[in-house]
Amino acid sequence: MTHLLDMKNVPDALVCGGFEISNGALETCLTRQLELPEQLAFVGYGDPAYNRWISGGTTTIALSEQQLACEAVRMLQNCASERAVSPQRISAELILRHSA
Repeated sequence: MTHLLDMKNVPDALVCGGFEISNGALETCLTRQLELPEQLAFVGYGDPAYNRWISGGTTTIALSEQQLACEAVRMLQNCASERAVSPQRISAELILRHSA
């Protein structure tokens, strides 16, 4: 994130594809006191409670943690019993807030 913000042509938007990536990118934005979305449109990942109040609310891609956990357990059970494990889709929701 630091590298992106130090570029000659700084991006005007960022969409994060993972929870830790989102947290690190958001921390860098806050440390540099960037105005979201005026200086950078930001879309995070996951929906921790603090996303509601940081910078007037952080736009995010929210996943059902319960659905994610249930699918993970089911896949582990299939592995343990030597049954086939196939890729699964987990529904997501774009939660629009001030940052994008």
